[in-house]
Amino acid sequence: MRPHRLAFCALGPYPGKVEIDFDELVSEGLFLIWGRTGAGKTFLLDALCFALFGEVPGARPYDTLRSDHAPLEVSPWAELEFTVQGDRWRIHRIPAHERAKKRGSGTTGEKASAALERLVGETWHPVAEKIQEQVNPKIVELLGLTASEFQQVVLLPQGRFERALRSTSGERERLLLTLFETSIYESAARWLDDEAERRRTTATGLEERLHDLRRTGRRSVA
Repeated sequence: MRPHRLAFCALGPYPGKVEIDFDELVSEGLFLIWGRTGAGKTFLLDALCFALFGEVPGARPYDTLRSDHAPLEVSPWAELEFTVQGDRWRIHRIPAHERAKKRGSGTTGEKASAALERLVGETWHPVAEKIQEQVNPKIVELLGLTASEFQQVVLLPQGRFERALRSTSGERERLLLTLFETSIYESAARWLDDEAERRRTTATGLEERLHDLRRTGRRSVA
């Protein structure tokens, strides 16, 4: 996956709109996100993960992402444009949040929503809108990674590097099998195992038959 543009508003420590042009950054090669502690560096990656999967690394639930510094009339959202499998996609998400009522005082709850589009020519065409039934499964299909796998490989949360290193061999194996698409080799190995077992069974049967024939032959001579 190649990200092109990330934009978000009223999320985390950012009360206003933030936009990042990855194409401009990548044109210089590698780039570094730096700043003082608490400046909001990590949340830039959190926002990217939220745009894709509707969740962020760590234990924070996505319905608490709305910035405490943003006015109630400002709705939180995140949007990411990226290329994968040769197509350019755009995903827009709004987390569940409390907003100011349009009439009267107080707040009302706003449900989470998402929309996935694909660029055809110069026009964005809608692909999916239902979060659980359409958008999330399509993102996993496109990236070939679940949210958890994406976070482990691409956005390893702060303080969890040691945990990744200490994961069990089975956990590492499952992740590597997903990353390197080794299913064809697994299928070949299973076929070879099955074929070897079939031939061992055939050979055992032939040996038993030969043994019986030899025993019968000795009895006939006697």
